[in-house]
Amino acid sequence: MDDEFHRETRELRSQWLAKSDNPLSVTLNYTPFTDRGAFRPQYWPHVAARGIKESHEDVWREDVWLSNGKGGLHHPGMAHLNPYIISRFWWDADQDVDVLLAEYYERFYGPAANPMKAFIEHCEREFARLASDAEVCRIALDLFAEAKAAAPPQSVYGRRIALVDEFLIPLRARSSQMDVKRPEGLPEYRIIDMGKEKWSKVSDTLKLDGKLDDPFWTAYNSPRPLKDLRATAKKPKLQTRFHVRWMNDHLYFGIRCELPKGEAPVIGSRENNDPAIWQGEHLELLIETDKHSYYQIVLNPAGALVNIDRGVSKANWYSWSAQAEVATHVGEDFWTAEFKLPVTSSGEDPLHQIVGSKPFQSKPDAIKSGKGTSLPWYFNLYRKRAGTEGEETSSFSPLGDHDETFHVPLRFAKMYVQ
Repeated sequence: MDDEFHRETRELRSQWLAKSDNPLSVTLNYTPFTDRGAFRPQYWPHVAARGIKESHEDVWREDVWLSNGKGGLHHPGMAHLNPYIISRFWWDADQDVDVLLAEYYERFYGPAANPMKAFIEHCEREFARLASDAEVCRIALDLFAEAKAAAPPQSVYGRRIALVDEFLIPLRARSSQMDVKRPEGLPEYRIIDMGKEKWSKVSDTLKLDGKLDDPFWTAYNSPRPLKDLRATAKKPKLQTRFHVRWMNDHLYFGIRCELPKGEAPVIGSRENNDPAIWQGEHLELLIETDKHSYYQIVLNPAGALVNIDRGVSKANWYSWSAQAEVATHVGEDFWTAEFKLPVTSSGEDPLHQIVGSKPFQSKPDAIKSGKGTSLPWYFNLYRKRAGTEGEETSSFSPLGDHDETFHVPLRFAKMYVQ
């Protein structure tokens, strides 16, 4: 939408044409289905029309990508508009795109034509800010709600709008997250993606034995420490440090907990989902994804687990299972733990696995423009030495003045896969 960007693109085409006697081939990536920014509606009628109008005399072919492999129009309510405009402009590059769009809005959306026009053109104009500006998201969703109310649900227009409605579920989640006012200065954890080529030599070295001595954990960066629960200046007497990794739709935690030399950890239970686990030494991992808030996973040195879904009614807390693979190891003056947590982006089976989309973050300059970033996740990690004198408790994101409960989602740290 930016004039300067089109000027730079025009200059780039001119430089290429000066180097060759051949016309250009153009690749168009109008893809609303990649991991990067997939929650935002991608409508580009004015951008596509302007690009074709300015380049068609110098271009002999265009290679248009509409999908990341799941099928070109698997979100047809939203995804059809770009190829429609592109195709019409291949036939006539000199036509007026606003005249074409006026016909489209009237014929395709009937009584909802005006609010759908406002919604689509707002999304095109404000695409970058949809990633980070709660007010821009609110306007988009309000415009769409007006369109939805304008067309009877069972009419052909209402059914077309319903297809767009399905795509907007992640945007609504994003808007809700941005509306939450979280305190400044909370910790942030950038997770290494072990699936990248640069980690290929160490990505398959993990042995889930609880020992944390594999290159999978040791090849890069120092573990992060847990702090005093109340954010005081004092350090915990017994240090706890941890790593986080991402690989092939799994989240991995590796955690090392110091113990007094020669002293065994207190074990509350050796059975899964036994409330007695809280009577001994244990770790608690609380995770809020872009699609669910929030999950609680408790682990002790004996490898006993408790799985809780805090996002449902209390009667159904224990119906969920993380499907986690875990291993623990107890040494002379420490104990260590490994979690392997499967993640699915599908909410079709809410009783199994963590439901969320990969919390991807790109380079800082891309993030500033609203590109290359997804919804973040939030988490906190606690260690409590229950059953011992003093019962020391530490956390990654301190709770400040909050009471003794760990369950303060507004104090969760931000989590991204870098």
